[in-house]
Amino acid sequence: LCIVCFILASAQIAERHGGMWSPLPPHFAYLLARAWYAYKGSLKRNPRLTSSITGAVLSALGNRIGSGSFGPQTLNWALWGVVASNISRAWIVVLEIGFPPAASKSVKGMLSKFMVDIVVSIPLGQLAFMVTHGLLNSSPVDEITRGIRSKFWDGCVPGWQFWSPLIMASQLVPLEMRTVYFSVCALGWNVLQTMLSSQ
Repeated sequence: LCIVCFILASAQIAERHGGMWSPLPPHFAYLLARAWYAYKGSLKRNPRLTSSITGAVLSALGNRIGSGSFGPQTLNWALWGVVASNISRAWIVVLEIGFPPAASKSVKGMLSKFMVDIVVSIPLGQLAFMVTHGLLNSSPVDEITRGIRSKFWDGCVPGWQFWSPLIMASQLVPLEMRTVYFSVCALGWNVLQTMLSSQ
């Protein structure tokens, strides 16, 4: 994502200054810029559908990178991406209602919002992950329940370590892009989860 942003920014600077250096040929940079603007337009017109598709694609990609191959689990991870993006989107709305922008400008407001976010969203995400994957794998309810009891907190600890700085950084991301931002971050998390589950 950083590389794409760098390329797009370079292309914009080159266009404004009449041919400054650009890392890609002009037509490639132009196509990337047009694709990005089209994506932003789609996100504005159909935020739920666009973020769900983005979450599915990135989640499946994370599984592919982590496992080294496509398989039945890749579809499960794609479906999890849809679920996760909608949970993320709903939680962002709840946070904005509970902590409106005016109240979040102070240091106290920012820290309060951050603490509520990590205390609630990470365990909620872990629980949703375990239940969703259990159901997608056709696991019995008793087995899912036992897995939650035995592995829930073991999953939350690395979740707090991975997600806490990313959640803090999300305050710099425009509100309409935050669900997509978390889907992009989840790409790395899904790679890690896939690699750990295969051990």
